[in-house]
Amino acid sequence: MSAFAHRTLTGWISEYVSRPLPGAWPQIPLDDETLADFEAYFELCRACGYNEAVVWGFFVDRRWPLDIGSCVDEDRRDRIHRVIEAGQARGLKVHCGLGLYSWGFDAIVEAHPHLSRTNPRVMCPAVPEARAWMERVVDFVMGFPFDGLNMQSADNGRCTCADCEGMSTVEYHARLNAEVARYIHARWAGKCLIVDNWGCPFSDPSDVHHLVALSADVGYIIDHNNSAMAAGRACRKQLVGELACPFGTLAGRSVWPPQRWERDRWFLPT
Repeated sequence: MSAFAHRTLTGWISEYVSRPLPGAWPQIPLDDETLADFEAYFELCRACGYNEAVVWGFFVDRRWPLDIGSCVDEDRRDRIHRVIEAGQARGLKVHCGLGLYSWGFDAIVEAHPHLSRTNPRVMCPAVPEARAWMERVVDFVMGFPFDGLNMQSADNGRCTCADCEGMSTVEYHARLNAEVARYIHARWAGKCLIVDNWGCPFSDPSDVHHLVALSADVGYIIDHNNSAMAAGRACRKQLVGELACPFGTLAGRSVWPPQRWERDRWFLPT
């Protein structure tokens, strides 16, 4: 593993806890038991040679409130800081998962329908107010001492309005991620920004130049299901060679026990 600069584990809070969590996924508890689970998990990460951890669900499961900051009270705010400190004290960089223009914006779109032109779960990036909402969320999240962000923009699809439909899916999402990355770097220099391609396959060779352009603005890119291999090994090698940042995968298959089961009921490595 020492050959890899970024040895990262990732998951929602429900993937880090040891007990079953009933109810709709994703559950995002941050009680005393969860804090203890994080500490034990981070110890294991250190022992196994990992150096980064991504956590989704610090703030919301699916719906940012309209006033953004009310998603956490003082107790949860303190607990988020304790999780970050627990990871950093063990030599881990702790990154926050963040949806870009989608995943989490349902309530905002419901209150301001004009933010979404074709996909009710996605804000259209061509609407100026949408960018303002995205920046409000970023400003709030970056008020916490995370080492960086794991940015995902594609798992709920994309906008296909007249202003967006001319872009390929990779170009569309590469532009979104680069735009947000430049905003963050301008205000919080040195943060590690990770792009994860859930919902946006890298299988078309004609999209390589869009990913190369994106790579100048981010710390590394994760092709979670190794989708670039669909274009052939030579094309994937060319892509990796032209990027200005590291490139990695989750090895093509990801397996998690359902959150309603005991976390150690069975184990399959990624």
